[in-house]
Parts: sequence; C-alpha cells; structure tokens
Amino acid sequence: MADFAEHPELLDVPFSLANRLESQDKYEQAESIYQRIALSYPDKPRTQIEELKRQIVSLIRDGNDIEAEAAIEKLIADFNDHPGLAGFVLRSGHGYRRRANELRKEGLTAEATVNNLKAAALYDRVIGEFGSSAFAASAYFFSGLCYRDIGLWQDCLDCCERLLEGWPEYKYASWAKRLAQDCSEKLAAQSQ
Repeated sequence: MADFAEHPELLDVPFSLANRLESQDKYEQAESIYQRIALSYPDKPRTQIEELKRQIVSLIRDGNDIEAEAAIEKLIADFNDHPGLAGFVLRSGHGYRRRANELRKEGLTAEATVNNLKAAALYDRVIGEFGSSAFAASAYFFSGLCYRDIGLWQDCLDCCERLLEGWPEYKYASWAKRLAQDCSEKLAAQSQ
C-alpha cells in the first residue's frame, strides 16, 4: 500500500479489487484489503467512505439491522455526492434480499418478510435519492421481487410498470413484463 502514496490515483486499484470481491460475496478477502487501505490512508475521504461501507456490509451480514440502518443514513448524509453510493445502497438491499431468501428456504416466513421489506426500503432510497442514476431501474426491479415474495401484488405491479415505462430496454424487462402479468392475474383473482 505504501507504493500508492506517491501516486494517489492508483489507490483506485485496491478499492476496485475490494469492491469486486465484495460483490462476489468474498467478504473476508475484501475486508482484509479495506483494512490495509484504512491503516495506510486514514484521512482520505474515499477511505472513510469505504470504511463505512465495509461496516455496513458486516452489520447487515451479522443481522445488526439498527446499526446498519444508522450507518447507511450517515453514509448518505455525509457522502451523498459520491458516484458509487447509489450502487452500494442497491447492493446493501441485495444483502437483505439474500437473507430473506435464505430465511424463506428455512421456513422462517415472518423473518423473510421483514428482510424483504428492509431490502425494499433500501431500493426505495435508491429510487428516491438517486432516481436519475443507472441503478434506479434495478431498484424498481428488485423492489418488485421483494413485494412479490411477500404477496404485495399491487406494489409489485407498480414497480414493474414504473420500470417498464422508464427503462423499456432494461436487461430484465422481459422478466418484469411476466412479473407484471402475474401480479395482474393475482389481483384479478383476489377481486373475484
């Protein structure tokens, strides 16, 4: 890490590596890199952002939801203009969504519902605070999946419709269309 002191633009390399490892669920390896960066460059704003992100991932993974929510609030309040923030908030939602899927497989439906709602809340933050970012379409899509999994058909349908209106070429647009159709059928069956 000391080699980067002379060339701060190269500091992007270890951050990129750590982010890639994190996105592949290789949290221990990513955390090791983040810790080395934090020790070497504690005063750099990017280091502070990444340290908060690392803490959030760990808190979500460990089920410390209240602390995770507080850390996410701090991250958004302090670093709202950071270009990678929308993607990180989206991935944080994925952490809750992953946990919801695991809990559902274990038959813990109520706990899965809570985690899907937490994921949807983070996706809604992406939509509300970073609506013009490239991540907004994904936030609508994954919110729709959360709502589908807990049986909130109208909310799921609304997410799919907003996604298809705003981003008709989105990579999962055909899936969103099928999901919207399924929701419409469920809603029609409920009204009969």
